[in-house]
Amino acid sequence: MIAANQHPAPVFALDIPSGLDADTGATSGEVIRAAHTSTFIALKPGLLTGKARSVINRLHYDDLGLGEWLKRETLLLARLSAAQLPR
Repeated sequence: MIAANQHPAPVFALDIPSGLDADTGATSGEVIRAAHTSTFIALKPGLLTGKARSVINRLHYDDLGLGEWLKRETLLLARLSAAQLPR
């Protein structure tokens, strides 16, 4: 049992709640249940998928002033739709 989850004070997670996979949103055990989660520079896929919705609650994002620079960078990831996948 994670003691923070039992405490009456709201939990604020920095970057991603402990126990939540940043890539998949999966949990392999106990996870911090945050009232607020603040993430930086880029949104992690795991904050938007899997079990994330039940543990991040209110999501806050700050690019730390790197937004314009990030727009000029070559992306290593791309979003695919079902129509783009082979049948």
